[in-house]
Amino acid sequence: MHRIGVAVLSALALVATLLVAGPGVAQAAQPSGPRIPAPAGPPLALPDITPSSAQLAKLTPEERSALLDGKISIGTSGHHPSELKELRERGIITQASGCAGWNYWVFNENPVLKVDLWKYTNGIDWCYNGTQITSISPIQITGWVSTYGSTLGWRYDGVLAQAQWDYFGDKWVYVHDSQGKFGFCPIRVGCVDAQYPWLTSHTYADAGFASWGGF
Repeated sequence: MHRIGVAVLSALALVATLLVAGPGVAQAAQPSGPRIPAPAGPPLALPDITPSSAQLAKLTPEERSALLDGKISIGTSGHHPSELKELRERGIITQASGCAGWNYWVFNENPVLKVDLWKYTNGIDWCYNGTQITSISPIQITGWVSTYGSTLGWRYDGVLAQAQWDYFGDKWVYVHDSQGKFGFCPIRVGCVDAQYPWLTSHTYADAGFASWGGF
């Protein structure tokens, strides 16, 4: 089916972030260096899948409605300082001037059924000193399918690609890309469609954060 390929801005370049050293109240990060441009689109160019007329004939009206391009919904949430403390204790991030953490996601809400079918989530935790990122976690990636979506035939097929890199080479900002796959595979018919959610985020040494996504 036709895929939505336009990036959706999910967070401003300046967002509230939680500082481990602070009292646990969200504080706004003030920019102290350059911001890099938004991504042009998903990291991979993947082929579209179109069900045949014979396959469509085998689907129930409810299953066919689940094939429609859904509403892109995307959001973010910050980590509580106690969660960041646990990450430091586990060696995922180290102590620094400050640490921040965000989860960000894109999910498919079926436009006819008005229910969530699946959700693709990434998470990043990092520490910083105002001029450099001093430590950063791998991308934490999860895929979720609702009970209703699973009943119709949706399934999570895992991560297709992921990458992280230091954009300028001076630890000021890191870019994080990932793309996953959800297949639509009713038991009676087999796999007839797929969607490829993608997420990109930028993390800065002044605690700035921005993310985009789509499918």
